[in-house]
Amino acid sequence: MKNSARHIAGIDFIRFAAAMAVLVYHLGLVGWSHQSTTIQLVGGDTFLSPIWPGAWFAFIGVQVFFVISGVVIAFSASKATAFTFLRDRIVRLAPAVWICAIGSLAIYLAYNLLPADEAIKAFVREVVFWPRGDWLDVVVWTLGIEISFYALVFALLCFQRFSWITHLAAVLAIVSLCFQATTISLGCLDPLVMGACQTIHEQERTTQLALLNHGGFFAIGIFLWLWLIEHRAKGHWWWAALALISSALQIADFTLLIRHSPWFGDRTIPDAVSIATSTGVWAIATGLIAYSIIRNENLQKMLGASGGMIVRNMGLATYPLYLIHVIWGSFLIRVLKDAGASLPVAIIGGMALIIGVSFLIARHVEPPLQRWLRSGITRIGDWLAQIGWLKFLFDRRPGANSAA
Repeated sequence: MKNSARHIAGIDFIRFAAAMAVLVYHLGLVGWSHQSTTIQLVGGDTFLSPIWPGAWFAFIGVQVFFVISGVVIAFSASKATAFTFLRDRIVRLAPAVWICAIGSLAIYLAYNLLPADEAIKAFVREVVFWPRGDWLDVVVWTLGIEISFYALVFALLCFQRFSWITHLAAVLAIVSLCFQATTISLGCLDPLVMGACQTIHEQERTTQLALLNHGGFFAIGIFLWLWLIEHRAKGHWWWAALALISSALQIADFTLLIRHSPWFGDRTIPDAVSIATSTGVWAIATGLIAYSIIRNENLQKMLGASGGMIVRNMGLATYPLYLIHVIWGSFLIRVLKDAGASLPVAIIGGMALIIGVSFLIARHVEPPLQRWLRSGITRIGDWLAQIGWLKFLFDRRPGANSAA
């Protein structure tokens, strides 16, 4: 694939498929197994059985997102100054969160899911991207991890050391592997050290934000960008292997965790088979990301203008779909159930409706707010560019490509 390509159609499709997997995971499995927002909205205080327990491995959609972020952020940053990178990340993340959080707050207040003051506090935490938790929607947990990764890339751009991104990927791979190996060994080798393992789990949000849990996934994305887009294939194989191992360990660890949860499904499945299933599905998705990069030009020709636009819209709809599928999706299931639909029909109908709503947000609601925000930040940048000591924000790294 040429380095000047601006759009990788296959990644949009895989991103949408990953969002669909997470949708199924939440509204088809975990939402019915504990006192979740879905249970509060649809099932009252009654615990229900998972609707599709056989799809427990759909959680890997999140890990696929992280790999895609590694590719996309490396590609975007390679063409950016520190300021344009920061601006574009804000414009990409903030409008959808604001829009979706407003709708979620309305649902919380309408159905008294939380006292009004607590709901408003959770809303504020969500719209300002507070990283530590207690948001309206639990899915926001991944945004703090994404932002931690963005911050590291932003720092490289500020110091005009973007060429060090391969070193960043290597560090993420090594640190993540050490963390995964440590937590697994603490949990398995000696009961006397279970207290230390418990301490690690109690600090899980801190380890997540430090990219200890998921750093390997971002590293894999960076290496895919390096090899398949930049065509720099020499070296880095050992670091990529470490990233693959750390990612596999993270998926294996989470798979073992959910085996003890009520939504797992067939409990006669051996541990090795369940781990192989989840890691295998993730590996296939990662392989498809690589293949879509390699075959991007052919894929775009095959899709044509109309097909390419459809796939592009799927990619754009992924982010709002991820943000609204739990709360808004549960609300739509409740509406359909109250209208007389059976629960399975209401769930399928709610999923279909939430997908449609996501496309509407991506096509018609987000863009005006994104244009307004981009314009405002650009004006601020024009003013900041006049301040001499902030010049590093606007200097392009040596040898950088022109912005696409």
